[in-house]
Amino acid sequence: MGIGAAAILLATASCSKTASVSNADKSFGDSISTAIGEYSGMNLNEIVAGLSPEQKERFKKEDILRGFKATIMCDSLSQGFVAGTQEAVQLNNTLLQLEMSGIYVDRAKVYEAYAKAFMADSINPEAAQTTNMMFRQLMMQANERMQLEMARREEAARKAQQAEAAEQAGKDEYIANLVANDKSYTLAPSGIAYKVTQEGEGPAVGEGGSAVVKYEGRLTDGTVFDKNEDGVQFATNQVVPGFGEALSMLKKGEKMTVVIPAVLAYGSREVGSIPANSTLIFDIEAVEVQPAQ
Repeated sequence: MGIGAAAILLATASCSKTASVSNADKSFGDSISTAIGEYSGMNLNEIVAGLSPEQKERFKKEDILRGFKATIMCDSLSQGFVAGTQEAVQLNNTLLQLEMSGIYVDRAKVYEAYAKAFMADSINPEAAQTTNMMFRQLMMQANERMQLEMARREEAARKAQQAEAAEQAGKDEYIANLVANDKSYTLAPSGIAYKVTQEGEGPAVGEGGSAVVKYEGRLTDGTVFDKNEDGVQFATNQVVPGFGEALSMLKKGEKMTVVIPAVLAYGSREVGSIPANSTLIFDIEAVEVQPAQ
């Protein structure tokens, strides 16, 4: 984990204004200025869009834009401010890593020590060597703690995945027991189990078709989470995969009960009153059928 010393930006950056430019130079300058800004803004916008809601709360667009403007609109008198800002950004990345690993950081002490060392009239070589050795030793200890914390989190994530897999296996076992004890059910290769309770007539919906259906959806404990007795039109690709597969088999007037494993329903997501990793049971009646073309 490196902490970049000040980049001596005074020697590498200049915001001085050119006294005069030709029309051609200004036209080119306007074009490249707009392109740089648009390209950079678009890239950062994509990054922010991918943040979690909690991260978006910490990195609000208005705050980012305010900080960007304060730096980009610099002049020759504010170069020291820009240098300090960039040094703080580099240092802040290290502080954030420490804090995210559970290591307490007193930022006021960081600033106090930084200001004292930076404003010193001279640097004692022996004192500098002692400070350097202490810094390296403490950062080695911090790295060890960070690695332990990372290992702890990985282990916690692994156990959570195992628990979820075990829970899912228990849900799938419901379908296995159902098929074993009720021979009227057919177990499809996909994992859904279904039985036709009333035969229909005509062509089946087919993959890519649609139908007007009446249905009731419930959990394995009998809790009804959704119901429609008036009829609603669904296409096979507009519903969860397990429901879509059952829908594709229906003919007009046909009734079916289908049991859908969580992996072909909502998976690990909690949707409304449907808990995560839920096996779903649907009674479906096809009122009208529009077969796939």
